[in-house]
Amino acid sequence: MGSPVKGGKGKAGVQVSGVRATSMALSMATLEAQLVAAKASAESKDRTLTQAQERLRDMKGELEARAKQCAEVALQNAELRTKAAAAAATIEDRCACSGSRE
Repeated sequence: MGSPVKGGKGKAGVQVSGVRATSMALSMATLEAQLVAAKASAESKDRTLTQAQERLRDMKGELEARAKQCAEVALQNAELRTKAAAAAATIEDRCACSGSRE
């Protein structure tokens, strides 16, 4: 069989057995790996959030531009309706005038 792992001192300076030292090292390595994975996950989520915020800003800009266009079209529509009503009134006046001459 292989030679036993020699013991060492833990962080508190307490003597630990070789098996315990190996177990602690594995636990620490596992925790470090979990920390790295958690950091990577957090960074990924942060990037996703940043991208979503950028898309929302872009969409807000597009909506504001479309709202401005809609307002301009509504104003043009109102102006055209006013002109059409004035033209209809003029035509009615001309028809009324020409009808009274006969």
